[in-house]
Order: sequence, then C-alpha cells, then structure tokens
Amino acid sequence: MPYGIVFMTEVLPTLIWTAGGLAALWLGTNTFLKYRRNPSGDELGRIAESLELLHHSVEDIRDEMRDQMTEVRELSGRIEFAERILAKGPEEDRS
Repeated sequence: MPYGIVFMTEVLPTLIWTAGGLAALWLGTNTFLKYRRNPSGDELGRIAESLELLHHSVEDIRDEMRDQMTEVRELSGRIEFAERILAKGPEEDRS
C-alpha cells in the first residue's frame, strides 16, 4: 500500500480522534475547575446573609404554625362541645 493511502485511512483518523478527545477532556476539566473554585469573601458574606434571612423566615413560619395549631385545638374543643349538646337531644333537656 502506498504511504499516502495508509496515512489517509489509518493515521489521519487516529490523529483526529485523539486530538478531539484531548480537546474534549481539556474543556471538561477546565469547566469543572471553574465551577469548583472556592467562593470569594463577598460571596461568603452574601451566603451568610441569605442563610440568616432564611433562618428568620423559618422561625416566622414556625410561629404562625403554632398560632394556627392553637386555633385548631380551640375550634376542635368547641366542635366536640357542640356535638355533645346535640347528641343529648331535646328529650334530655326537658327532664
């Protein structure tokens, strides 16, 4: 086989695949390292501030839930009282 045909059919495709694979590996590694970098001081400050705001929001939600649970318990007691009165019926009230 002539040298030109061997180069075009075997060597050149191998070089293309190798170069493409190395380029893809470099791009992937470069992208991974950019996203993995450590946050700066400003970013850490914003993260801490956001966490503090989230903490306050969660505490507010918990307080509201406690208030609603108190109201639900009170309404449940009233419903049970009304059920007992209705269950007695009018005959027992006359006695």
